[in-house]
Amino acid sequence: MDTSSIIEQILSRDNLNKAYLQVVRNKGAESVDGMKYTYTVSSKYLV
Repeated sequence: MDTSSIIEQILSRDNLNKAYLQVVRNKGAESVDGMKYTYTVSSKYLV
């Protein structure tokens, strides 16, 4: 199994943007793991 390919997919700009936008849509609400997320990253770095 090529783990570098998996890491590249996870850390791809498109995937990180999707994750960030999901956090914004959820307003940082807890998910099934019970962890709340505070998003403070400037949107100029994403999207």
